[in-house]
Amino acid sequence: MLSREALYRETAGSQWKPTLIGDKVMPRLPEDHVKKPSKEGLLWPSLRSQIFRIDAVTHGGQRVEIGENEYASVDMMIGPEDPRPFVELASWLGQDRLPWRCSFILEGGGKTGMAFKEIGSSFLSIFPANRDLQRAFASLRNLREQENHISVKLRASFATWAPIGETRKLRRRASTLAQRIEGWGNCKTARIAGDPLDGVMSSVPGLALASTGNPSLAPIGEALPLLPWSHTISPWERGSVLFRLPNGAIWPYDPSGGSMRPLVIDLFVAPPGSGKSVLANTINIGLCLSSAVLGSAKAKLPLIGKLDIGSSAEGFVRLIQEALGPERRHEAIYTTMQFAPGYEFNAFDLQVGCEYPLPLEKAFLQNFLALLTLPPEETQPFEGMAQMISLVIDEAYRRCTEVPDGAPKRYRKGVEPLVDAAIARRHIALQGADAIWRDVVTALCEVEEFRLAEIAQRYAVPVLEDLIAASRSEQVQDMFSELKIQTTAETVSGVFERYIYDAIRKYPTLNQPTKLDFGSARIIVLNLQEVAPAGSAAWSSSPSQLLTPVPERTPRQPAAQNARDSAHRRWSRPLPPSNPAQPRSRWPRAPCRDARRSRP
Repeated sequence: MLSREALYRETAGSQWKPTLIGDKVMPRLPEDHVKKPSKEGLLWPSLRSQIFRIDAVTHGGQRVEIGENEYASVDMMIGPEDPRPFVELASWLGQDRLPWRCSFILEGGGKTGMAFKEIGSSFLSIFPANRDLQRAFASLRNLREQENHISVKLRASFATWAPIGETRKLRRRASTLAQRIEGWGNCKTARIAGDPLDGVMSSVPGLALASTGNPSLAPIGEALPLLPWSHTISPWERGSVLFRLPNGAIWPYDPSGGSMRPLVIDLFVAPPGSGKSVLANTINIGLCLSSAVLGSAKAKLPLIGKLDIGSSAEGFVRLIQEALGPERRHEAIYTTMQFAPGYEFNAFDLQVGCEYPLPLEKAFLQNFLALLTLPPEETQPFEGMAQMISLVIDEAYRRCTEVPDGAPKRYRKGVEPLVDAAIARRHIALQGADAIWRDVVTALCEVEEFRLAEIAQRYAVPVLEDLIAASRSEQVQDMFSELKIQTTAETVSGVFERYIYDAIRKYPTLNQPTKLDFGSARIIVLNLQEVAPAGSAAWSSSPSQLLTPVPERTPRQPAAQNARDSAHRRWSRPLPPSNPAQPRSRWPRAPCRDARRSRP
């Protein structure tokens, strides 16, 4: 089948397969005028009658017309001086977008074929012209005896083609093919064979062991790298993104990973202007078109969060918005971040109904505060700072609850008009001036206003300035009041307060309840050009400090919605799941209520 497709390029990709001995075959009846028909009609057809279906026409000494194309052959007459891998030749020809094929024949008997010449060179070594031959045979003998490299016969034939009637294109391609082969370790080629049809047939893999190429004597260790053993193959049979290898082959890629990769991590490293953003947008579009978006009810966009310096991803979001239509346009958002009202985001936000951060959320806050308190041009935090940060985080959340020495966030009417309207519409009774935002969250969860409860939750958690009071608490001071920093002679708590005050002054958007609301968006792209322009002095610090909470907010906002709904129900009162087919035993089991909390 491979030989037939290589011989007749127009049949590539067809469903044809040969009829072999043992296959079911329909008998062929002879013509009526045949008196004594042979038994050939009852047997299987020959392979040659199945493979060769069109006559070949020779034009001159270099061109052969077969099917819908004209072919020209190129034979390797002398092997390479410096044997190079086959992938190098394939990459060069792929860059030329040149159609080509090749066939290598590796035969034994290399030593036997040169035995008489070796003996003759020994007898005639008295002549200076034969000493080079004697040294060459001695080198081959040394490779065989010392390194176990046996000698083999190597033949190589190549061919290219062009549509019938485009003779100039065929000659240009044959010339390019010969040049590339000669540059492949300094080989020597010939474009004229004794029989042009035989030369073209020599390049068809598996068709015949004969070749018009000149046999070369090569150590097997040098001949094997010349063969097409290695080739880059995609683990996916199909994918929503198609790449092209250097040799011109198609390489399918599935951004979702499918069943081949449970976790997908792609790293792109290249100088500026090399097309990294274009490649990322291509993969994101492919992810939106992959099987990952297919659900039981309708197509669902994947969760994509991206931070970028510049507007390279704006076109990707606009394309998705236009494809979604007006009803679902809100599922893809592109925003340019600014230091302005409406762009506030609080790194201390929690899942709705939780009073303390989950383990992963606390680990994120520890890393975030460690970056805020990291000295300039340093990679290691101060001694004891990591332990203090962990304790300060727990103390800040504890003070936002109703504990004897706590300071829970008080509810004030007019802060969030949507929450106020829901309280009035649902006739929710609060404790007057003593009402706290945590009571509002609980009441809204009880009436299943989970979206508004999420908004109210933003005012029930600490902000950056609350860490100052937490660091001055008695529990923290008892452990860290005597620990001092050698370089500055300050206490650890003093250094912590100084860095927090500096962060509040530089980045006021970190010290306010979250206003940057992405709603139910599943694709969120943030342009950081306004807050961290490339090349600015703030570029080295802003992405690691100011912008660290952004990726935490971006993918989590749409991703954890179902988990939050379940958390709402666990924190307030048990309710049946929204999907009746989903068992309650599969609800997320995040600890959203602390044992130290005591509510009436």
